[in-house]
Amino acid sequence: MQHPDETTTPQSSNAPSNASRRKFLQGAAIATATTAAATAAGAAFASASHSNLKQAIQTFGVNTAALSGVTCSMCIENSSFTPITSVNSSGTEFIWFTAENLPSDTYTLTYTLNDGTTTTSFDPTSTSATPFALQSNGNNAFLFQNAAGTSSACPSADPAHQVKQGFDLDNISPTPTESGDLQFKLHVRYDGSYSAGTTLKFTGTLKNSGGTTVCTASISITVKK
Repeated sequence: MQHPDETTTPQSSNAPSNASRRKFLQGAAIATATTAAATAAGAAFASASHSNLKQAIQTFGVNTAALSGVTCSMCIENSSFTPITSVNSSGTEFIWFTAENLPSDTYTLTYTLNDGTTTTSFDPTSTSATPFALQSNGNNAFLFQNAAGTSSACPSADPAHQVKQGFDLDNISPTPTESGDLQFKLHVRYDGSYSAGTTLKFTGTLKNSGGTTVCTASISITVKK
């Protein structure tokens, strides 16, 4: 009679050992956990709300310059700090460019002027051909820094915190700054060279230290007699 143990099917030499089986199961568990984590991260990124999208994108190493929240505006005032929509050669003008919520960096501001026919660089100096000359041989360009989001696009007086002044725009730009708002003021005088009714459009472009455009803003003013 055959012994009961002899009826047991012999174990194949190719079957995994207990140690090999444990390694196999551990590997499967790790792969499953990794897949789940990646899926969760992807879902979190895809479902990020507008308020935390910037942080989600930063986590994945994407350039967020376009999502910085910076806003820019322009205003033209007379020398009494009153906003104006028309200009003649009888007075002087303040051209304001305001950038709010800037991160710490170094910024460069440039202007263009469009007269309805052509667009040219707007860089008034004592020798430039622009129809807006600098007001004086002294300081005509001023830079102010305010707490983030506190600036008025058309100030009723010079802001309290002036950080730079100089003869022209090149004397105050580029400029390094801490996070917050920057306001550029240029004091000019129109020379009367355009015919009445001409619309002049100023556009300011602010770039950071990497040469990337942070924001632009425009304002138009009409020439009168």
